[in-house]
Amino acid sequence: MAILKTVARDVVAVVVVTALAIIVEHYFSVGAAIAIVLCGCLLLIWLHDLHKPIRQTLQQSSDRFILRTKGNPIMSFMLVISVGALLGGGLFAAALFYAINKPTPTASSQSQTAEATKPPTLISLFNSDFPNTMKLTEADAIGIKFDEDGSELHITRQLYLDFPAKTQFVGFYVPSSLPSITRSFAACLKLVQGVRDALDDMPKRVFVGAAFPEKMNTIHDLTFSGRVLLYHEDFLSIPQKAEIIKIYKAKNLDVQFRGPDYLGTELIAWHHKHDPPPKQQ
Repeated sequence: MAILKTVARDVVAVVVVTALAIIVEHYFSVGAAIAIVLCGCLLLIWLHDLHKPIRQTLQQSSDRFILRTKGNPIMSFMLVISVGALLGGGLFAAALFYAINKPTPTASSQSQTAEATKPPTLISLFNSDFPNTMKLTEADAIGIKFDEDGSELHITRQLYLDFPAKTQFVGFYVPSSLPSITRSFAACLKLVQGVRDALDDMPKRVFVGAAFPEKMNTIHDLTFSGRVLLYHEDFLSIPQKAEIIKIYKAKNLDVQFRGPDYLGTELIAWHHKHDPPPKQQ
């Protein structure tokens, strides 16, 4: 019974230390995980009284092992079970580590792969631009009402998190408001008030962080770069864009337009890449 308790204690200690090391490595750094493993080894040494002089401990352990197992099949069997349990715990921990760290395709990556096989749309570009930057997206987060008929234009906002550069910026998707030719312009003007709301509200909804060697950065460590992306389906004239730039610049915001002209450029690039070359006569 004493051996069973010892084996159970060791297995639990190995599993707990390994799981803790995996979690620490995943969220913090490899160095911290190694420190956890070393602490676990010291704990096992202390549990087994190996802090005593090495020679004395080895000699006593050897004598006890010979006396207990010699001519005692039950003790020999329990020894085999103990070794097997420790090996099994190690294999289980390794499998758990592999399962946690194994890269798996996400829904967004799969959708981006599917979209790459067909010509882009403005909404697909909104979702796939900046593929190396983490994004927080909130569909129809903003509703802009128009007094003329009481209609409402629903706008999607997106927060871009560039952890390597320690910066963040904001994007909005303004859908078409046709047949009106002025509502998209009015919506872009009003969205200047939504930039700060996106920076303040979206981080509260989810915890986001990125682990780098010896340090972990969270969304609160990122600095707003002032960049604002406006994806707009309707055409904006040059005077309208100039007015929008003036309003945003007054609040130290760098607004960038990605509308029908941007979509046209991306469509041309896509067809150059995917269309078969013309047959020579």
